[in-house]
Amino acid sequence: TPTNLIAYELAGNIELEWSAVDFEEGFVIERADDFAFGVNVLDITLAAGNPGVDATGATYDPSGNDYYYRVTAVN
Repeated sequence: TPTNLIAYELAGNIELEWSAVDFEEGFVIERADDFAFGVNVLDITLAAGNPGVDATGATYDPSGNDYYYRVTAVN
């Protein structure tokens, strides 16, 4: 599992950065409306070599809704 995941808003988008792990072939990023990742889950798959990404489709919500993110390495 990648470590040091941080998320921040930049120009209306959510930017994600993390520390990669050895031997990964890619990453799956998930965004959900709830901590249990059961409501409105959005999946984004990336190839290896991307230890940070503009989470396309995961735009900042000025209405104050909370989003939860997790990143998983794929072998």
